[in-house]
Amino acid sequence: METVFEHMMQIEGTLAAAFINFDNSLAGWAANTAINPEQLQQLAQTCAHICQSMAGDGQEIITGHVAFGERTLVLRQFPEGMLILYLDSPVNDEVLLWLWEQVMPLLSEAGIVAEAA
Repeated sequence: METVFEHMMQIEGTLAAAFINFDNSLAGWAANTAINPEQLQQLAQTCAHICQSMAGDGQEIITGHVAFGERTLVLRQFPEGMLILYLDSPVNDEVLLWLWEQVMPLLSEAGIVAEAA
């Protein structure tokens, strides 16, 4: 899985990426910044808790993103766990579509297949 994340770092604007299994274990990660895997794991766990809370309220969340100034945290839930991407740019629907077109084939190579978003 590490090779998948190394390839994700080649996607324009990607600062960090991680996949966290639902047992809270880090399945793979890579970063072009000072972010370490423990920080990515904490972010993913927090996002997973928020998504679980929203699902409890009848609002299932499969994808989402949060802007931090000019940077964006993007997440997507899979049956196996959660992918988080930290980007060096704001996003819109067009950018997200482009991003998933880059990321999904890489995840498929690792055996991770998305449900409809």
